[in-house]
Amino acid sequence: MPYDKIQVALFFLNGFLISRLTIKAGLPEWMAEFFFDNKSLSTIKIVLYLITITALVSFFIPNVITVLTIIPVVHIIVKKLGNNDVKSESKLATLFGLAIIYGANIGGMGSLTGTPANGIMLTFMALNDVAGTEKVTFLTWFIWGIPLVIGMILTAWVVLITVFRPGKIVKETRIDNLGYHIDAKKVKTASTYTIAYFLSSLILSALMISYPEYSAYIFWLTLLLSVYFILAFFVKKSDWAEGLSIPMLQIKDCYSNLPMKGFLFVGLSLVAAGFFYLFSLQDTVAPFLIENLPSGSKEFIIYIVLAITVSFLTEFMSNTAVQITFLAVLTPLHSLVNFNIVDACLIVTFSSTCAFMSPLATGVNGLAFGGIKGFTLKPMLITGFIMNIAGAVVISVMIYFLGDLIF
Repeated sequence: MPYDKIQVALFFLNGFLISRLTIKAGLPEWMAEFFFDNKSLSTIKIVLYLITITALVSFFIPNVITVLTIIPVVHIIVKKLGNNDVKSESKLATLFGLAIIYGANIGGMGSLTGTPANGIMLTFMALNDVAGTEKVTFLTWFIWGIPLVIGMILTAWVVLITVFRPGKIVKETRIDNLGYHIDAKKVKTASTYTIAYFLSSLILSALMISYPEYSAYIFWLTLLLSVYFILAFFVKKSDWAEGLSIPMLQIKDCYSNLPMKGFLFVGLSLVAAGFFYLFSLQDTVAPFLIENLPSGSKEFIIYIVLAITVSFLTEFMSNTAVQITFLAVLTPLHSLVNFNIVDACLIVTFSSTCAFMSPLATGVNGLAFGGIKGFTLKPMLITGFIMNIAGAVVISVMIYFLGDLIF
């Protein structure tokens, strides 16, 4: 029995339950208050905080929900800084809107359970018996995931402050009374379970790697942890409703406030990618890439070409369809030229979530673009073009060097 694969599936289940708990407890709102409320901040620092907070929250909950949470904060900050000047407010709205788009798209890279794209990659690798799949675990993901998120956050920050020069728009402001009504006890409980989830998952993943001969026992420990979370969240009574003793989560919490339209587009993307795979179109893409690669291309050049191609295609096509298509291309491509196929899978997956240029590229992009008043398209396209290239380089460089630590 593939105990390591089932363990990862249980981690995804536990991560989903944790994300539902954090949303219900108001943890994202608490983080917004922690970073911004009752503080005097420079515009440059606000940009960094917005990218960081959306990336951190996207570690634990869907990035669309993260953006929905942060948009009201952006509205408040724009009003505070803009001083009712339409031109200044439009520049700030676009700047801060891009900050939360970049942060939300970046955050999902940090953990194995951070975005559906990571699960799609792992499923593809398992079904196609990709060598090295067994080394892609909850623990090893952090070896490249955490540094990559940090690198991408800093890259996004530098790109935004370089293009927009926010200090010239307005230097500093004080933000008061964000208006959230947060229950500190709920936030503490949700934070405790979130920390417990990550620590336990890291330990159990490390044990599965270090002691494969005991994989069956480690699997049962993981299963017991999942059962504990289910009982604690859905069965154990708690005072999470005023005057009532009820479980922390109810069944309706598992499907309410989910981006259902996003799931519909994912389904359509899977169908489109399935047709691509059914007609073996990937076998024509691989030779095309080889013919257009510079003569004598090294492994790193292949990674750069993959990252840039996937990033820009995702601007016009569903990221799920692009990801599945290029994962399917990697096997025939690998037979023509030598490279680390696990590293390439990671680069395709990360690049498919790095669509920073178009409002149509991801649900996050469209939601922020349509939900923030004054958000303009031209600077989004220009800045996103730069960010796509910069992001592709950062992803390629970090995976190229960090991948050698494991594979």
